[in-house]
Amino acid sequence: MYELIDKKIKNKFNETKYGKKTNKMFLIASINFVIIILLFATLYYLNLKNAISINDDLINIGKYILFIVAILVCYFDGKRDGAIEMFKNIKKK
Repeated sequence: MYELIDKKIKNKFNETKYGKKTNKMFLIASINFVIIILLFATLYYLNLKNAISINDDLINIGKYILFIVAILVCYFDGKRDGAIEMFKNIKKK
């Protein structure tokens, strides 16, 4: 949804205090998501090559952490989209 919004409206929204806050939180959650995926992919690869041994408990904890961070990314993306829609409606009035 964010990609379909007019660039002028996005720029005006990003200049507001709330726009900066929502973009920052979305960016932090997205970076954490990518870091966690890379970390677990590396651990999985090392486990396949028998360089390290990972027990099932660590794998399950990793799945839960990844799931929670994915939900946070979706939450902040939706929050940003909703805030931009509200910003558009306020500017129209």
